[in-house]
Parts: sequence; structure tokens; C-alpha cells
Amino acid sequence: MRHFNHADGAEDADIHNSWKLFCRGQPGARDASFQVFYCGINIRGLFGPLLTGWLAQRYNYHVGFMAAGMLMIIGLLSYAVGRRSIIKNADDRLKDVIAKPAHPLGNQDYYRTAAAALACCIAGICAVLWLDPTTISYVLLALTVAVAGFLMWTMFRSPLVTAAERIKVREFLPIFVCSVVYWCLQSQIYGVLAVYSEQRLNREVFGFLVPAAWTQSLNPLFILLFSPMLAAFFLRYSKFSPHNRTLTSIGVIIAGAGMFLLLPFTGTGPGSTPFLILGGTILLMTLGELFVGPVAMAAAGTHAPRAFNTRFSALYFLTMAIGSSLAGALSTFYDPNSPAGETFYLAVVGIAPVALGAILLMRARMRRA
Repeated sequence: MRHFNHADGAEDADIHNSWKLFCRGQPGARDASFQVFYCGINIRGLFGPLLTGWLAQRYNYHVGFMAAGMLMIIGLLSYAVGRRSIIKNADDRLKDVIAKPAHPLGNQDYYRTAAAALACCIAGICAVLWLDPTTISYVLLALTVAVAGFLMWTMFRSPLVTAAERIKVREFLPIFVCSVVYWCLQSQIYGVLAVYSEQRLNREVFGFLVPAAWTQSLNPLFILLFSPMLAAFFLRYSKFSPHNRTLTSIGVIIAGAGMFLLLPFTGTGPGSTPFLILGGTILLMTLGELFVGPVAMAAAGTHAPRAFNTRFSALYFLTMAIGSSLAGALSTFYDPNSPAGETFYLAVVGIAPVALGAILLMRARMRRA
């Protein structure tokens, strides 16, 4: 942030006012801060598939998985080392929140948590050994929905939550639904679209055969390109920022429309889909993500009851789990060997989020009228 003085004119004054709104936590400025945060966490999403995909193609998949494991260990070590420094440089209010949680766990709570984690691990191992992948996908979907429902129910029933906070929790429900639908759609990139890319995509670009795994880096690449611009827009025009329910509705509409680009190429032969078509699909999904992911993440903080700040953040991240589980369940209906089935699947997966976003957008406009 450069020095502000009177000679800088009206433009610097606008930037300075936006920075003050950012510091005060105004909605548009808050969305901007989460855009920057979101940009940071996608850096690894860009380079991870590039490295592991190249290693898998150059050597074998064991080397690629080994590199992924080593990078995760490095990430954990960097967090352990950097956490102390971050807390040391935090303000007193944040230090107090970290040192004195609202609901500290007692010894019995630690034992219960450890027992629950062990039970989940055992149940997961048993599921892998005795259940087929299709059944597992439905079981995971049911479990994640049940956990989210339980968390929401306990917050509605808790005497620690005021009537005004319950209204804010209810207002978060459309954002929750949009987030679930978006993550279901986005997970198609790593499932159905990965299969589509392997069978339909012409991955040759200027004589170079792009590894199939590299298509997974398109999403974080687009986020790194467009997230800073969107953050600057939110920061500059924070006073005019639409409501987060409106933004997430627009996001799922844009993301769902991306699937329509693939429809003219469904049921065709190997290498029939241009690489740019898949790139356009993922570009629209990414633009939609920037209106859903960081906005919903910021909304989780503003809609959370004071007594359940951490639990409400967990509720937001459960939208990713539910969306991924839903995508896994839906993918069982995808048949790349049936042209009609492939067309129907991609059309439904695109139409559903567009229709949902349009309904929620009209509902939001009717409430404002």
C-alpha cells in the first residue's frame, strides 16, 4: 500500500476509503480479503498436478504418489514452524481467542473425540473391504448430510443462540445449498471430466501431448489469474457489493453453463474434443467458483452464531464433503460408451445448477422488492 497524500488525487482517496472499509470488515471488503486467501490456497492446486502428473508420465505412478506424500509432509512441517510466528505477531484480541476458546474440551471430551476418530477409521476400513465403490459413495453421502443436519439442528436448539442469530443461520441455508451444488459440479473435473478427457480430448497442443493430469491444474491456474482482479473489484466498490446470497446464485449459474460447451462433442470418437473446449468449461466453472467458494467462506463468518463460530466454519467445509460425495454418487450414472447417456448426464449436471441459481436469484430479488 503506497503512501497517500493530497497530490495523489481522488483515485487514491477512493483506494484509501476502500482500505478503511476493509479494516472495518465491510461486506465487499470482506469478500475481497477471502478472494486473496482463496488465491493463496490454490497455488498448491496449480503446481501439484503439474509435478505429480509429469513424474507419473516420466517414471511411474508410484513416484508421483511419493512426491505428493513428501509435499504434504513439507506442508505440515511448514505449518508447525510458522504457526508460532503467526500467533506471536497477531493482535491481543486474536491471541486471546486462540488461547481461551469459548468451549474448551475437558479430558473426557478428548477421550470421546479420540474414540470417535478411531471408530470412523475402523468403519472406513471395513467399508473399503466389504462394500463396492457404488455403495460406498451412497454411504458417504448419507453420512455427510446427516452430520451437517445434526450440526445445524444443535445450533437451532441451543440456548446459547439468540433469536436474531437463528434468523442469520436460516439466511445461510441458500448459500449452503449453492455451495453444495457447486462443489458437486466442480468435483466432476476430477471424476467424469477426467474420464472424458482421457477418451474424448485432443490433448496435443503445438505438437506437445499434454499429460491428462495437467488438466487438473487449469482450475487453480484460472483462480490465480482472476481472483486478484475480483478482489480488487470488491475492494474498490465495496459499498455496491451485492448480497452474498445473490453472488453465490450467480456463481452456480455461471459454473453450470460451462457443461453446455461439451454437449456438441458428446458421443464422438477419441481426440474429437478440442483442448480449448475443455479449457472453456473449466474457465466458466472457475469463474463460478470465485462467486461461491470465497463468498460462502466469508458468509460463514458473518452468519455464524457467536457461540459456534468454529462449528459454523466446519459446516461450510462440510459443503465440500457433501458435494464431493454427491458427485461420486451421480458419477455412477455416467456411461462414456453411450452417446445418449453421456449427453443426458452432462445436460442434467449443467441444467440443475443453472435452474437452482435462477430460482434462488429470483427469490432474493422478490425479498428485496
